[in-house]
Amino acid sequence: MSLSRNGEGVLDEDFLKIELVRLFREGLLPLDGFTRQGGLVDSAGISVTLLSTVPEGNIVQVRIGVFFQEIVGGCSCGDDPYLANGYGELNLRVDTRDGVVELQS
Repeated sequence: MSLSRNGEGVLDEDFLKIELVRLFREGLLPLDGFTRQGGLVDSAGISVTLLSTVPEGNIVQVRIGVFFQEIVGGCSCGDDPYLANGYGELNLRVDTRDGVVELQS
C-alpha cells in the first residue's frame, strides 16, 4: 500500500491513522486473525492508535493497535448476533520517501 507523506521524509501520523482505518474498513488489511469468537469484523467500529514509531533513516517502524467490534452470530437466546470488542497489534514499515507501507510479520 502507499500512503502520502507530510513534507520531506516526515511521517504524517494523523494521515497514517486515517488511511489505515480506511484500508481496514475496505478489507485490504487483515483483522480476521484477531477475532476471538469466530465472528466477522464490523467495519464501522474500527479505530487505530499508534503505539510506537521508530525512525531508521528513511524508514519508520510503526507498531499500531487496532480496536474493532466482532459480530458474533447465533449465540444468544433469540439467536440474534451481538457485538464483542476486539483488539490486535500489527507492525508496519513506512518508507517516508515514497509513502510505501509494508505489513511486517
